[in-house]
Formats: sequence, structure tokens, C-alpha cells
Amino acid sequence: MQFSSSTPFEAACISGEINPSLLELKYLKHLDLSINCFEGKVIPKFIGSFKNLRYLNLSASGFGGRVPHELGNLSTLGYLDLNNYREIWVNTSDDISHYSIVVLTYDLHVDRLDWLSGLSSLQYLDMGSVNLSTAADWLLSIKMLPSILNLQLSYCQLPNISTSRPHVNLTSLSTLDLSGNKLGPQIPTWVFNNSRLVSLDLHYNSFQYPFPATLGNHCNLQTLNLQENHFNGEINRFKESFKGCIMSNLEDLYLGGNGLSVFNVSSNWVPPFQLTYFIMDDCELGPQFPPWLQTQKQLSYLSLSNASMSNTISSIFQILPSNITYLDLSSNRLKGSIPLSICQMKDLMYLSFSNNQLTHEIPQCLWDLQYLETMDLEHNFLSGGILNSKSNFSQLTSLHLSKNKLSGELPPSMKNCRMLITLDLGENKFSGSIPKWIGENLTSLMFLILRSNMFMGNIPPQLSLLSKLQVLDLSQNNLSGKIPESFGNFSAMAIANKTKENIFSGGQVGYLESIWVLWKGSLYEYSSTISLVININLSGNDLHGEIPKGITHLFGLQSLNLSKNHLMGIIPEDISDIRWLESLDLSWNRLSGMIPHTLSYITSLNHLNLSYNNFSGRIPSGRQLDTIKDSSIYTGNPLLCGPPLLKQCPGDETHCGSQLVLGGEGAEDELVIQLLFISMAPGFVVGFWVVCGILLFKRSWRLAYYHFFDDMGNRLYVVIARKVANFKKNEG
Repeated sequence: MQFSSSTPFEAACISGEINPSLLELKYLKHLDLSINCFEGKVIPKFIGSFKNLRYLNLSASGFGGRVPHELGNLSTLGYLDLNNYREIWVNTSDDISHYSIVVLTYDLHVDRLDWLSGLSSLQYLDMGSVNLSTAADWLLSIKMLPSILNLQLSYCQLPNISTSRPHVNLTSLSTLDLSGNKLGPQIPTWVFNNSRLVSLDLHYNSFQYPFPATLGNHCNLQTLNLQENHFNGEINRFKESFKGCIMSNLEDLYLGGNGLSVFNVSSNWVPPFQLTYFIMDDCELGPQFPPWLQTQKQLSYLSLSNASMSNTISSIFQILPSNITYLDLSSNRLKGSIPLSICQMKDLMYLSFSNNQLTHEIPQCLWDLQYLETMDLEHNFLSGGILNSKSNFSQLTSLHLSKNKLSGELPPSMKNCRMLITLDLGENKFSGSIPKWIGENLTSLMFLILRSNMFMGNIPPQLSLLSKLQVLDLSQNNLSGKIPESFGNFSAMAIANKTKENIFSGGQVGYLESIWVLWKGSLYEYSSTISLVININLSGNDLHGEIPKGITHLFGLQSLNLSKNHLMGIIPEDISDIRWLESLDLSWNRLSGMIPHTLSYITSLNHLNLSYNNFSGRIPSGRQLDTIKDSSIYTGNPLLCGPPLLKQCPGDETHCGSQLVLGGEGAEDELVIQLLFISMAPGFVVGFWVVCGILLFKRSWRLAYYHFFDDMGNRLYVVIARKVANFKKNEG
């Protein structure tokens, strides 16, 4: 085996072959090779020869091919983890945030599972994301595990089986995860034959009604996840299946993504359970906030996004307990001002009231919540400003306040938000200059969005100190001066072809980050692909000067928008160094000179706007530029000529009503032809003097030259004379 170190994750990653000499460890009981880089290599068969092995973990290691049946020889094995999903969690160097890397997985599969019958001591089995599509015997094989307690078969492409198998007896199971297999539409009745279940996860299976009545017999059930199925209609139909003792121990209930409608219970209903987690997104709970939630004294995680609620938000905080740590009430129709009572939630870490109808100011005390990591209040009608606070904002990693009516300057106290990775204040009325401390202090920023405000003054060059910055949007403000030359120093933007990572905000608990990015004239939300977005937008300001050449060093940049400014000079010739550039908008400026033909080398370019400038000369063509031929790209440049404009360039010739343009690939080919003609003249002169110059100044060569041609002339005369004589003789 060897260690790989091509990426930070792989710095301690084992790869290569597993040596059979490992068998010399005859008394080995615990073998953990998880989270490594075996790059599709087959799990060695000899692992099945460890007679004393109790624990085997090969998860997330990049194994591929068929799972060897020899693993069935491990009769003493109690724990087997073959989970093939490779999501590696990585903390940032400063522990401010963390992200996950979904690493390339390989086709790890089984042809059958009868070998499981040899694992008589097995209590824990995780084969998540292992391809079991051909294992028609999977359920019968699982049945042969007499000691199994925890069974994880998520996203395994399980073949569907009969929904009613009364003889299937898995009474020992306490945890069952069959999520992500699309086993619907009907839930198999055998799933509920075991009243000992503590945790049941059936999310994303396309299940529909009817729901088995035997669910009510699961008195020990603590976690039930039925998200992302098709249990639509009135939730009371679902509630009927809960009759019995199921609710007595239930703590975590996930019903989101089902399209369930009104939970019609009386206002004084007291449920028999005490939930800690309750998720019911995308369901029609409203219009009123569920009053029975006031009985849930242990509730810490509540997500009711897009639940059709239209209460005043102050009434909700009369119901909720103060020990909430996660609160998501986004995308409803909540009204009124955020009450001061929210600050009684001292342990609050995540808060989202986005896409509601909230008004008035943000409570000052909200900034003083010491554990708050994510605050999302975007798309409301909030007013006032961000008040200067004595708090150090020590934990805040994600702040979304866009699309409100907030105003004023950014307070100096915000410089203490050293853990921020996202600062989105777009589409408000913030004013003053952009503080230089953003670049000096907020060094963890990855996404800085200040578009559509009233900021003025120069762009502080200190922003280039943000080495992790991937998205910079300062568009639609009143900024002036030049674009800092130091903008070529954004380290994260210089990385081309980045790896897809899930970016999470929050130091203790991770929340998947998302942002809205202005891309090709439209707003798009990015979440799971956020790590791939690299964007600079400075459009709609009063910037002047030239385009900094340093920007061409941002090799990973995907979108550059400098439109609607007063920029002058030329487009840098090295613009083609930004190989991954997809969108380039330089319209409505004062740029001049010829459009560089190197633009045609940017193979990713699919959106280009150079209109309303002072460009001149022939429009380049060829390669990538031939795929985006649109005359509107060049409109408003009176000195431009050539296709796709109708205006011909000087020297173009027309014959029979058609235009004859020299060259095969536009300006580049025409230049080659012009250089050919230009080089012919000096070539002729040099060739002439190489021959004639020598004959003129060297007498011996000149005499030999003349004698040679005299001799050749005499020989030619004799040959012709003979031919003529023979011809006359034959004619006579």
C-alpha cells in the first residue's frame, strides 16, 4: 500500500494493492480501511480468511467490482460496513466552517447475497450505495441473519419484491434504513412486523397510501423518516395510522416533501409524544401555526418551510419553547415585526425567516445571540439598518439580508464577524463606502454580494486579501475610480476546474450554504454546486480606467461582468488565459481598439456582449466565436465591420452579389495570408542576391556558370537536330 497526496484529502489516503501478508496477523479482530483511495480495486478475497475478525469497515474507500463471497466465512464478525457513498467532511484550517467532498465512487456490486448466511454473529450491516439490483434474494438472505440489530440498505437499487411476505421475521431489528430505493407505491407489510424498531427510515421511496395499521404497534419507535414520498392529501389519513402506542416515545418525525394538507386537530389537542425534531416542509399546515407545538417542551429542531402559514410572527413565539436551536419558517406568509422574545432562544444556531412579509427593524438583541451561526432574513420588508453592536458576532458564518429595505452604513462592529463565509446584503439601500475592513478582517469570506445598493467611492484594494473569495458582486451601486490591479490576486478564483464540494456554514452544526448569483442577466440559486461558481460582477457603476491585466490570472473565473461603466483602453490580449470563462459582458463602456482574436480560444465561452463601445476593425471569427454569432453582441460599435454585421470591411471584394473574404477562419487566417504575401518580397530579394550576387563578385563561379549553360545549350541543340533529321527521313 502507498499514501497519496495529490489533494488535501488524499494527504493521508491509502492507495495501491492490499498485501496478502496481512494474513500473518492471525489474531486480528478489528480491521478499518475506511475513507481511502483504492481507485476501483476489488476487495481482496483473503479478507474472508481472518477467522477471529469481529469488526470490518471498508466504507468510502473506493473499492469496486463484485463484493467477494468469501466474506461469508467470517462467522465471528459482528460489524460489517461496506457503504460505498464517499462524502468526506473537511474542516477549514481555522475550524470556522466545514465542507464535504463527494469523491468519485466505483461500481461496487453484488450478484447475490446468500453468502450472508455464514455471518451468524452479525449485528450491524451497512451496504449503503452498493449496487444490489441483481440480488433478487436480498430479503431472504437478510432473514438468515439471526442476530442483526442495525440494517442500512440506503440507495442500493434494491429490486422490488412482494409487498406482503408474512413469513419474513426480522424481530431482532432496532434500526432499519431502506431509504432511496423507490420501493413504492405500497409499503411492504413485513417492514412493520417488528415492534422493537427504534429507528425507521423510508424516505425517498415513492410510497403512497394506504399506510399499514400495524405502525401503531411500534411502541419503541423514536425516529420515523417518511420524507419525499407521495403521502399527499389530508394529514388526518396519516394520523389514523398512528393509533396505538407509537407516539409515546417518538422524538424525531420527518414528514416533509409529501404534499400533506391540513392537520385538522382541535386547538387544545395534547399529543402523547415529545418531539425533539419536527420537519414538515412543503406541506399545507396553515393558515395557522400548529398550536399543539406549545406542548413540545423538548423541541430543538423545527422546520416548517413552505407550509402555507400566514400568522403574525409574534403569535408564533408565544407558542415555541425557548430551547430551539434550529428554526426554519421560510417561504410562508408570516407578517409583522420580529418580536424581542426571539432573543430568549439563547441557544439558537440557525434562523431562517426568508421569503415572508416581515416588516420593521431587526431586533438589536438578535445580534447578541452568541451561538447564532446562520441568519437568513432575505426577501422581506425589513427596514432600518444594522446597528452597531457590542457583540463580537463570534459565531456568525452566514448572513443573508438581501431584498429588504435596509439602509445606512455598515457598522464597524461587523469587522468582528471573522467567521463569515457568506455576506449577502444585495438589493437594499445600504450607503457609504465599502469598508476596507471587509478585506482585512473577514478573511474567511467566500461569497460577498453587495449588489443593488447605494455604496459609493472607490473599491477598496484590500478586498483582494480575501484569498477564499469565489463570488464578488458589487454591481448596481455608485462606485467610482479604477478597478484595483490587485484583483488578480484572488487565490480561489485562480483555481481552474474545481472539484464539486458541498459548502456548509456553521462550526458545530453544518447547514448547506446557498446563494443567489446574477448570471447572464438572470438570478440563479446555487446550493449543492456552489463550490463550482466563480464570478465577478462590477456592472452598473461609475468605474473608469483600463481593465486590469491581473484579471487574466484568474484562470478559474466563469463569469466576468464589467458592463455599464466608463472603462477605457483595450481588452487584454491574454483574456484567453481564462479558459473556463463562460460569460463575458463588457457592454456600455468606452473600450476601443481591435477585438482580440484570442477570444476564439476560450472554448467555454457561450455568452458574450461587447455592444456600445468604441471597438474598431474586423470582428474576429473562428473556433468558439463561430458558435455565438449574433449581431447584437457588437451593436453600437460604428467602427466595427465584417460578419455577423452587415457592414463590410475595406478591401473586401464582392463578385456576383456575394462577398469574397480572404481567409478561412476570419481575421486570424487573413493575417496569415497577409504575412505570406509580405514575406514573398524580401524572400525574392534574398534569393536573387544569393545567386546573382555570387556570380557578380566571384569570377571563377561566373565562368563555370556560363560554361555550364553553353554546354547544356549545345547538348540540347544536338538532341533537337537529331529529332528533326529523323522526322524528315521518316516523312520522305
